Parts: sequence; C-alpha cells; structure tokens
Amino acid sequence: MKYKKILQCWVVVTTVSLLTISSVQSLTVEAVSFPDKYVNHKEALKDATL
Repeated sequence: MKYKKILQCWVVVTTVSLLTISSVQSLTVEAVSFPDKYVNHKEALKDATL
C-alpha cells in the first residue's frame, strides 16, 4: 500500500513537471548570423601570436 501511494505521487509530480516544461519550450529564439569571412586591411604584427 505504501509503495502504491508513493508511485501515485511520483506520477502526479512527473506529469506536472512535463506539462510545465512543455509550456516553457514554446518560446521562440531568433537565430544570429555572422559573416563567413573577415578582411583585415592592417599589416600583420611581427612575432605575434593568436
């Protein structure tokens, strides 16, 4: 009997958690795009490391 009550509580908590997560995931996020190339017009530094 005790295990049945624990299982029922676990099912309720899991269901509520999943419903909460599914409602939060409906938010949208905009994608950010970066340029593919970068052109540097400055002269390279001698003995410099990146």
